[in-house]
Amino acid sequence: MKVMKIGQNVELGWEAEAADINLGNQTLDQVKALGTQAQGTIDALAKLRNEEQALMAQRDGDIQAYWEALQRAKHGCLGHSKFGRNSSLYKRWGYVREDDRKSGLTRKPKETPEAGDPEAG
Repeated sequence: MKVMKIGQNVELGWEAEAADINLGNQTLDQVKALGTQAQGTIDALAKLRNEEQALMAQRDGDIQAYWEALQRAKHGCLGHSKFGRNSSLYKRWGYVREDDRKSGLTRKPKETPEAGDPEAG
């Protein structure tokens, strides 16, 4: 960070040329302590971000494993002699039962212009 770089230059220069002089009503040690505290906070935040990345990777793996288990359960339901595509269990899980599906092969009837419609034809 820019402030930390500037602070490092200030501390080094102050220590080299005026270590025993108070500047701005503060000692070099007081300023260094604030810099150390700021760096500690920056480091803690970096650590938390790193931990967040690790947890996000773990979350993704956990979700993938959960999804695979759900898919195995679904396929188990579909292949089970007591259940299958038309079972109430399959519907309770949010899937559309085979008997509830529409074929999708129907066609809408063509609209024929009415005899009294002046815009027709």
